[in-house]
Amino acid sequence: MRKSVMFLLVASTVVASCGSWSDSRANPRNWFGSSEPVPVEGGAQPAVVNPLLPEQTANGLFARPEAEDVSVLIETVTELNVERTPSGAIITASGLSARQGAFEAELRFVPAGEDEDASIRTYEFRVVYPPAATSVGTERSRTVLAASSVTAQDLQGIRVIRVLGNQGARETRRR
Repeated sequence: MRKSVMFLLVASTVVASCGSWSDSRANPRNWFGSSEPVPVEGGAQPAVVNPLLPEQTANGLFARPEAEDVSVLIETVTELNVERTPSGAIITASGLSARQGAFEAELRFVPAGEDEDASIRTYEFRVVYPPAATSVGTERSRTVLAASSVTAQDLQGIRVIRVLGNQGARETRRR
């Protein structure tokens, strides 16, 4: 009992004395003073930076790699609705997945290519399946819903909205 009390007393004294170490000249972090701004002479021109592109982050100790896209097209798109809102529209799609457990459903916008019609707005109905095998199940248990909001500015000049699935697509036309 006495040895453990003595050990705790010595350990707490050592830990308490660590506060003065940060201000000590023996601490290598204190060998240089604090930094201050200085003017640049001659002048290398600053590099042109595009403010729309994110900055590249350094690979640090805790840096994570970019997440891999594991989403796939839904098996069948069964329903497509476009509801008008004061600021544009909400596109909702219903689909039937190939098996149970589909999650992270999204309508991903696909930009029109140079040879495609610009009056068609195309979306891919994408889902992610669990890595473990799941059963097929009933149609009701495999039904997945996804929605996307579109501004009136984005809808300007759009005549057709199309949602792609693995086994075909559904589209709706403007009246």
